[in-house]
Amino acid sequence: MIHQLLGPFIVKTANLVEAEGRALRRASFDLMLAIMLLGVTLVLTLGSLALLAAGLYLGLAAALSPAAAMAITGGCIALIAAMGAMLTLRMIDRFN
Repeated sequence: MIHQLLGPFIVKTANLVEAEGRALRRASFDLMLAIMLLGVTLVLTLGSLALLAAGLYLGLAAALSPAAAMAITGGCIALIAAMGAMLTLRMIDRFN
């Protein structure tokens, strides 16, 4: 009697564990893919900002003194960094 009740319970439990394992594997694959794509995007974004800053400096250095061009370029980079920091803090606050 107990064997007839316990057998299907064990089989159903094993099936549930297997299904949860597959779901966990899929979710962890999706997470790793998202992290990898985020890393690639970060590298490309930093490279493009560096090239943008170099272009801005070269353009301003032709019209202004090198010191003024460096100050304006540094200010623009600081502004972008401040916006990124504010966005990060806002995202962190959303998760708390």
